Amino acid sequence: MKNKDRLFAVLISILGIIVIAIYLSLSVETLFMMRQNYIAVKENKEQNPGKSADGDNQNVTTVQSGNEKVVSSSQSGGVQTTTKVSGNDEIEHDGDSSKQDALDNPSSKDGNKSGDQNKQDSEARETERAGQGSAVFPEGNVVIVSIVADDYNNKWGDSKGDTELLERGQYYLEYACDWLSSQAKRWGHELNFIYDFDEAKGLCYRGYLETDMTNYMDYDVDSEVFDFIDENVNAEEIKSKYETENIIYILFLNTDSTNMTTSYTRNYYDGMSRDYEYCAMLMNCEGYEETPSAFAHEMLHTFGAPDLYMEDWGIESDSVFVDFIAEHDNNDIMYTVYNQYTGECEYDRISNELTVIDAYYIGWVNECKLVDDWGLNKSEHIK
Repeated sequence: MKNKDRLFAVLISILGIIVIAIYLSLSVETLFMMRQNYIAVKENKEQNPGKSADGDNQNVTTVQSGNEKVVSSSQSGGVQTTTKVSGNDEIEHDGDSSKQDALDNPSSKDGNKSGDQNKQDSEARETERAGQGSAVFPEGNVVIVSIVADDYNNKWGDSKGDTELLERGQYYLEYACDWLSSQAKRWGHELNFIYDFDEAKGLCYRGYLETDMTNYMDYDVDSEVFDFIDENVNAEEIKSKYETENIIYILFLNTDSTNMTTSYTRNYYDGMSRDYEYCAMLMNCEGYEETPSAFAHEMLHTFGAPDLYMEDWGIESDSVFVDFIAEHDNNDIMYTVYNQYTGECEYDRISNELTVIDAYYIGWVNECKLVDDWGLNKSEHIK
C-alpha cells in the first residue's frame, strides 16, 4: 500500500511539474497580446458603458527586437528647423539590385502594375480604411508630429550629451523618412513626409508623461500618450493644413544605457478609444542608440507591416514561416534592422530592404504570393 502511495505521490509531482512548465512556456508575446485584448475590452467598456465587448477586438501592437547591437554612433546629425518634405530626395539603395525574386522586387509577379493602376488601387484602399488609425495609408503627404518626452524615469536635460543625442535621433528620423519615400517610388507611389523640429512651427512638442514608457504592457502608458495628444495637438487642423489624413506621432525618449526595452509601436486596433498611432523611440537600449533602420521599421508598423523576425499574432505567422524568412529573405527591414552580413548597427545608411510582403501589408500592392502560400491573414488594406 505504501508503494502505491509513493507512486501516486510521484505521479502527482510529475503532473505538477508539467503544469508549471506549460505555464512558464507562455511567450512574452502571448502575454502581451492578452494584455492588449484586456485594453481593448476596457476601452470599449469606457466608450460604451453598459455594453458587453464583442469578441472582435484586436490589437497588432508590435515590439521591435534588438538584442544584438554591437556598435555605437559617431554621426552627430543636425536639427531640422524648417518644414521638410522628404519625397524629393532619392536615397541610394544598398541592397542587391540584381535580385529579381518575388520577395523584394517591385517588378515581380505580385507588383507588376502601372503607376496609374497602383494609384487607383491605393485610393480605393485608403477610402476603405479611412478613420482606422491616424496613419491611414502611405501615399501622398504624411505628417510626423514629434514629441520630445520626459517620463517617470527618463528625462531630457540641457547637457551637451542630451542635446547631441536628440539631434542624432532627429537625423535618424529624417533619414528614415527619405528612405521610405525612395522605397515608395520603387513600388510606384509618391510619399512625402512633412516634419519640423522647431516647436514654434506646431509639429514638435515638449512632453511630460507621468508613467514609465519602457513598461509598454502598462495600460497607463497609452492613456498618458493619448491624453497628451488630446490636450496639445490639434490633429484636425494639421490634417487640414497639410491636406492629409496621415499623422504619425514619434516620441523621443531619453532612456539610458541600462534600459533593456526596445522601441515599440502602437497600431490601430478595433475598439481603440482614440486612433493615435505612435512610435515610442527609446533612444538607448543595452548601451546602443536606435538607428535609421529602427525608425523606418517602427513607422512601417503604423501602416500595417508586421514583424517577420518572430511569430506575429496579427497575421497568424508561425515559427516555420519565421525560419523561411530567415533563410530566404533575412535582409527584410521587418526581419532585421542590422547589417545583413555583420549584424552591426548602421547609423549613416539603411541597407535593409522593403520586400513585396511589406509592400502588401502596407497597401502598396494588392497581392502577395507568399501570403497566399503560407495562409497568412490578409492585409488590413484589403477588404
